[in-house]
Amino acid sequence: MKHQTSIFNATLWLTIVVSGVAAGQQDTGSASEASRGRDILRHAQEALGGAQKLASVRDFTQTIRVAMEALPGGVTVKQVNRYLAPAVYRQDEDMPFGKIISYTDGASGWRSTPRGSATMTPAVLKMSQDELFRSLFVLMAADRDPSVQVKATAPRTVEIAKEDGFSVRVEFDASTWLPLRKVYVAADPHGPPTEIEESYADWREVDGLKVPFKMTIRQNGKVLADETVEEFQFNVGLKADELSQKP
Repeated sequence: MKHQTSIFNATLWLTIVVSGVAAGQQDTGSASEASRGRDILRHAQEALGGAQKLASVRDFTQTIRVAMEALPGGVTVKQVNRYLAPAVYRQDEDMPFGKIISYTDGASGWRSTPRGSATMTPAVLKMSQDELFRSLFVLMAADRDPSVQVKATAPRTVEIAKEDGFSVRVEFDASTWLPLRKVYVAADPHGPPTEIEESYADWREVDGLKVPFKMTIRQNGKVLADETVEEFQFNVGLKADELSQKP
């Protein structure tokens, strides 16, 4: 995978956090943060192409080249990432040692490697669910999901969080309102949780929506990977039974 804390490629992702207080029990400060958070999100939705256009995304297919700077000598990997609303995600990676495929429907999942296929463990499934939540087009519609909380933490920064407490912080550009970066703490199967930052550049329009074609991934401040999008398509008619097919 792109880096050791990730199950799926985190290319189109943004940042958000949730307060654990129920809506009817918020104090004035929390209510104000939530209101300002929704306002920031609406600005971002407009910059990306509009709330209705974002809501119309049923699926996407993304092909990218990942330059994995953290590995000795550097390695470039091809990834094809496919998403089908509301929770199906599949990633196919061509690695130097063979092909890796990861799949989840949000409730369960599996991984296929040159050594064979295996069901995702609960810990790995949780990591894949968190990564799916971080998708740009999922996060940017967070105000439509009553189970997700959005709040402002700065004039152009929001935190979005799910009910289980997992959260992402997203900072937006002061002039364009497009996402600059997202930051979150991810589980690491080889050690303690680690901070991941994903920054965005080279925004282009695809079917009426803005998409970043350059991404840089940092772990604890060090560059892990540089990603370049080769192709991005929306609403091509992906089918769940096709995405779930094992090799």
